[in-house]
Amino acid sequence: MLKVCWHIFIQIEFKNISNGVENAHTNGIEKFSELANNSINIFSERKQKITSYRESNDAVNVEINFRGILAIDLPIGLKARETLIMNGKSTYVFKDNLIISLVDES
Repeated sequence: MLKVCWHIFIQIEFKNISNGVENAHTNGIEKFSELANNSINIFSERKQKITSYRESNDAVNVEINFRGILAIDLPIGLKARETLIMNGKSTYVFKDNLIISLVDES
């Protein structure tokens, strides 16, 4: 099992891309934390399984399988209690041993 402890740069840039469209973008740890905390209640249950982990230069790419049960209705038409299954990729970019950028794609 992969166990990693990374530290986040105070000016981290975060992007979430779904079906090729950027639907969230934050700059700074406060906005990133706010977005993460607001997202907690979207799913009543979630499971992520790492399927691939690759390091290259200053980045780490992690591919995942995601399964979650929605706790709320989403504007895209999905309803609470429906199961959402998708594959995704997270790219972490580092500088001076800090995460300076995180891009989630699904």
